[in-house]
Amino acid sequence: MKNVNLQKSRLFRLLAICGITLAGLLGCASNDIQHLVSVGQSGLNPTEPVYITVPKDPTDTDYAGTGQFVADVIAGQLNEHHIQLSIATSPADDQANLDAARKQNAAYIFVPVITNWEHNATQWSFNPSTMGLRITIIEVASGKQLRVDDIQGKSSHISFFGTDPKELLKDSIEKYIDQLYP
Repeated sequence: MKNVNLQKSRLFRLLAICGITLAGLLGCASNDIQHLVSVGQSGLNPTEPVYITVPKDPTDTDYAGTGQFVADVIAGQLNEHHIQLSIATSPADDQANLDAARKQNAAYIFVPVITNWEHNATQWSFNPSTMGLRITIIEVASGKQLRVDDIQGKSSHISFFGTDPKELLKDSIEKYIDQLYP
């Protein structure tokens, strides 16, 4: 009887270790982040100030405040590169943004637009969370568009710890700003 109980105990431990290992591997699955540069010059002058506009929130009311979050994340990463910057306080039209950038003596305007923002509980639905952002950079003095970048992020299909477009955004913007200001 002791042998049977000992074998059951060992089997249970082995199954528990395998289950924990599998859950860890699935939970730590990496995010698939893509940067798609569509038009533009490679780098920007790091001594020139930047004005960041606030994009409109996605239409889903669960994502209220996302536009301000996006602007703040971009500002945070620019700040890591010691770029002088100012941020809009709310979404505005192109002319109002250009006027505000001129008042702030900015050389560039970063105009982010949220193209996709979907948070899924991947541990239940197996649908990945996704994030899409288009950033247009405009030279303030001329009003000329310098570059347009599409940034897309997608989580793994399975994660027991969940995923969030906010984390996808942070990872993507960090790499993007490092590309602009090497």
